[in-house]
Amino acid sequence: MPELQTISSLITYKVLREFDRKLSEELVKPLACNVVGLYLSSESARSCSPISELLTDPSSPGSLIAQFDSASLATSFRETSIMALGSTT
Repeated sequence: MPELQTISSLITYKVLREFDRKLSEELVKPLACNVVGLYLSSESARSCSPISELLTDPSSPGSLIAQFDSASLATSFRETSIMALGSTT
């Protein structure tokens, strides 16, 4: 039933958008930043997909980040995380 898959996809999309909005509201102040962007990452597929509107809206400056190929982006995220963790020890 393709209709059910479409409905399920739309519900998932709406829930992700709501989660992204709430995440941004809750994290901007504690992280002392201007924006928070949400990506979904798959380690097994070695890919990342932008979720946040600031990353997917072509009129947003953040959309340039989303144009990186997912393998490079996943590697950059991983390397940045490792560097951040290493600098705190």
